[in-house]
Amino acid sequence: MHTSGSVPIDVLKTHFVKCGVIYPVQTISANDYINFQNVPFCIEASGKTALSQIKKLASSVSDNVHVMPSQKRKILHLSAVIANNFSNHLFTLAESVLRKHSISFDLLKPLIEKTAEKINTVSPSLTQTGPAKRGDKKVIKEHLKLLSYNKTLKQVYALLSKSIEKKK
Repeated sequence: MHTSGSVPIDVLKTHFVKCGVIYPVQTISANDYINFQNVPFCIEASGKTALSQIKKLASSVSDNVHVMPSQKRKILHLSAVIANNFSNHLFTLAESVLRKHSISFDLLKPLIEKTAEKINTVSPSLTQTGPAKRGDKKVIKEHLKLLSYNKTLKQVYALLSKSIEKKK
């Protein structure tokens, strides 16, 4: 078995008759405690016997097990990268802006937590706020001016603002 969201089962099928995938949709870091009971596990197998064994293994750890073929798992992994890795990078960028101006990142934590909490009850597309959502070009222009010291961050801000504006 392998545990990748982006690697197809075919990499194993060329070497093994009985093989499979068990992909936990979770960020896992050293020394983190994770209650895997609710973590989605996406599984795939080379046949019915292997699938039954993998399902039994995954179900012993999680109550949230889904049979998913490689192509769909690849799409899920892409979405996980966008939702998790990219949002974390945006937190890193926000922290760097605040640090440059001697402002504590802790001031953003309640906002970030509330935003993340909302996805439990409402689609993220319905909770988007901010100047781009409102079409507030004046504030966007001011923000871009404040970011003039960092060309990459300015581009990221402009690109994300345009993406939000298009979703109106």
